[in-house]
Amino acid sequence: MGDRTETISNRHGVPIFVVMNLRARPRGVAFLCHGLSDVHDTVHMQAINEAFVAAGFSTVRWDASNSWGRSGGSFWHATATNHYDDLTDVLKWARTQKWYREPFYLGGFSLGALCAGTYAERYSPKVAGLVLCSPVIAGSLVLQRYRALSRIWRRLGFIWEPGSGWPGKRYRYELVRDLMEYDLRLAADRLTMPVFLSTGSRDRLTTLRHLRSLAEALPNPPTIKLIRGATHRFEKEAHRSDLQAAVTEWLADQTSTPGLTAGGLLSSTRKNKAGRYPP
Repeated sequence: MGDRTETISNRHGVPIFVVMNLRARPRGVAFLCHGLSDVHDTVHMQAINEAFVAAGFSTVRWDASNSWGRSGGSFWHATATNHYDDLTDVLKWARTQKWYREPFYLGGFSLGALCAGTYAERYSPKVAGLVLCSPVIAGSLVLQRYRALSRIWRRLGFIWEPGSGWPGKRYRYELVRDLMEYDLRLAADRLTMPVFLSTGSRDRLTTLRHLRSLAEALPNPPTIKLIRGATHRFEKEAHRSDLQAAVTEWLADQTSTPGLTAGGLLSSTRKNKAGRYPP
């Protein structure tokens, strides 16, 4: 069936640009949520999308509101809650479409991964599998990394995104306050579906330690992929290729033992005798 686009409205009447890659006989449907100040077709989102397409899925992506894509809104109103609400509004619209089916897969990058994980915790029976790349696990973990910046941000009430110029991309401190309300670890026992986690070894925002803290709280061992040398956004093509291959491999065989696949996956994601995941 190929690519289709449609513009829908979210709960606030803001237009949301949606892109669908639909197959005649898909293995399933995957909804893929991009990160903060991101769009549906950045190179890292393309890598995740192509992994699902290669595995036989129909995919649905969209430009979230309050970002810089083809949807409406303003950076000034960007929050995790608005990002999550767009996800749920897209899913509400999708339920009216003939190609919709449950359970579906959810994938996300950075803040989008936090939103995907939050939805999966709240509506676990609807989600067949979860792919979280460079995932924000909790607002508190992000704040630990940017504590000094947060103090300046709180004092000013807003900050500019580096390189965005004037007036550029300005974010209210409300983004931090709102993000602090989210922590995937608190209801991780509800993530009973297969879970794939990935980050780069040079990612300073969403580290391997963060992923392990979520893995500790999950009811079943996840698969964790560490991309050697990769930064948060997988800028290098080789790193995106590694990510795409790992997601494709994971999707191709959900019956294999998590964490034991070759090609850079951690040697084990099962807890040791002390009840911890290996370093």
